[in-house]
Amino acid sequence: MAIHREVGQSGGIVTTLLDLGSMAIEDGHLVDAETQIEESLVASRALGLQQWIAYGLWQRGRLCRKRGQLSNARVYLGESLKLASWLGDAFLGVSLVGETANLAVALGNLERAVALRGAETALQAGGNIVIAPIFLAEEEEMLARARAVLREEQFTRFWNQGQGMTLEEALAGALDETGQSVVQTRE
Repeated sequence: MAIHREVGQSGGIVTTLLDLGSMAIEDGHLVDAETQIEESLVASRALGLQQWIAYGLWQRGRLCRKRGQLSNARVYLGESLKLASWLGDAFLGVSLVGETANLAVALGNLERAVALRGAETALQAGGNIVIAPIFLAEEEEMLARARAVLREEQFTRFWNQGQGMTLEEALAGALDETGQSVVQTRE
């Protein structure tokens, strides 16, 4: 990051801080994560980097969910979902569908969680989108939790429902889980 600062690479600073914040979340260093993500968001907003604002809001939502601040997680994830939809960023959209599945589990909406996770996996495969391995353990844990509560036929029904969703349908379902409405994409 020092090199980015030295050569005046503001975009590099934004992404480095965001990556550090994401790793800090996974390592359980939530105070550090908050500082790094917030600094990244401030810089992204100052530079008008809409895509990185969306990514920062995603990480802020993850952080809030991990802290049990579910109302705040809903707000941040909803805002990120709107930006991802507007930007047409498929990678971010699919990632947010997955994170919103995690939020749905935390909120006790296992049916929605399974449908969203099913959509995420189908969209990853169909779009050749690779999600970072750091998210896989949490995905497996979420699916195991849902399987333990739902009957197998329920799980399969919601999984298959998600598998048949388009990205737009999955984003709409994720937005619904956050309590926010769908926005128009850029023309």
